[in-house]
Amino acid sequence: MTSAKRLRLPRQRRLAVWTDRVRSRFSLITAVIVLSIACLGVAYVVSNSKQARYLPDSVGLVLPDPNNRLRPDEASARFATPEAIRLEKGGSLQFRTVWIRIDLSGQGPIEGKRLALESLRARTARFWALDSAGKILAADLDWSSLRNGLAIQLPQGQGDQIVVLGRVEPVSINRVQTSLRSGNEITSREFLFERNGGLLFGSLLMVSFFSLVVAIFIRDKTFFLYSAWLVTSLRIAAYNGDWDPYWLGIPLSGDSLQAFLRLTYIAHSLISLALFEALFGKELERVRLRALIKALQLGTILMFLPAVFLEANHSIKLLWALSGVTIFAVFAVLSVLTFRAPSRALGWYIGSWVITLTGSIAQIAFSMGLARTFHDIAGSQITSVASALMLGITLAQRMQAERRARLSAERSAVSALQRFRENFNAMPVGIFSMRLDGTIIEHNPSFGELFKDSGRHHSKTGENWVDLTSRQAL
Repeated sequence: MTSAKRLRLPRQRRLAVWTDRVRSRFSLITAVIVLSIACLGVAYVVSNSKQARYLPDSVGLVLPDPNNRLRPDEASARFATPEAIRLEKGGSLQFRTVWIRIDLSGQGPIEGKRLALESLRARTARFWALDSAGKILAADLDWSSLRNGLAIQLPQGQGDQIVVLGRVEPVSINRVQTSLRSGNEITSREFLFERNGGLLFGSLLMVSFFSLVVAIFIRDKTFFLYSAWLVTSLRIAAYNGDWDPYWLGIPLSGDSLQAFLRLTYIAHSLISLALFEALFGKELERVRLRALIKALQLGTILMFLPAVFLEANHSIKLLWALSGVTIFAVFAVLSVLTFRAPSRALGWYIGSWVITLTGSIAQIAFSMGLARTFHDIAGSQITSVASALMLGITLAQRMQAERRARLSAERSAVSALQRFRENFNAMPVGIFSMRLDGTIIEHNPSFGELFKDSGRHHSKTGENWVDLTSRQAL
């Protein structure tokens, strides 16, 4: 009976081990399949997304009217003066009243189409349809807000040679892109816009909250800074991508929104420097460059004053100048660290910086009127997600390096304890340790040889020192 039981137990144990192995591997395979399907789905959506077709920038002009004093006829006349700004150069205007003129002559049939103005969100607006001579054909054209701009209902029966004139009090304005679309095309574009914005919002914000929770529980400053960095990255990408003119829905507009954007850029720069110092503080100390990063942080903090008290044109120039100096200094530091303190974490961090800089250059070039091709390849949504991913890998590499160092220290400590145990047991003198009440905790073999009258295998662990010596005395 006993032998049969002994034969049966190993078989049951093998079955349990096999079941656990199958369960674990099946769970991993299921996770791999789910992630693969998700990646294939994203690749399919991206590959089948049609690029939007825009009208050439030459069809439009923008005229600032910050005091809102011009009448339609006066504004129409001033579009022929040097005060008018070409559409592709209107990416740095103040968020105040502007006039916009779009000449649709030669742009194809407009029957059943609406004129979409992207990157221009309006609090209030009025639009007129003019002929080529400037005569008003239709007034107060219907318009509606879109997620990334507005759409104007064009008059029917007036032909295709019309000019649209508008006065807009903007919530926000960037480089305006114009297009002629049907109602279905606008609906489809809105859906794509919402999906891309939701991808950016969901991915970055949820990772930010996760990082914040980790920072709170493990009390790690690096994860806390990473969480804040993700939020500022989300804000900048949301504005550059034209899908969220507010801060997570807070209704700011006009000068207050423009000031808030400048403060966000400064905060992002400050947090980026703090995160860099938190990630590579030891390496910076080793190459004696930590003082440079601290000086850049102080300069960034001082930028909050002109951002609040100076006008947008002046403060933005100071901001770009400081940003240029900061970027140059950080890349110089990264170059030094690459040669003097290389690591995998540093490599991933450099990749994150390169992607961020590429996206910034693409956005600046687009706002200054250059072609959209580079911006479509390295847009704010793509570079923000990619940069956040690579910076997350940097944190993971850093944690892995710290874990390896900790395991190495633990192995060294265990090895030292083993050597101590060997020496402890080999000592010819009786050695022991006990609690305050006299209970013996541990002793070496020589101590056990002194008291052979009790204990299993001469072990005196758990006995009281007073009782033990009393018995020995008797």
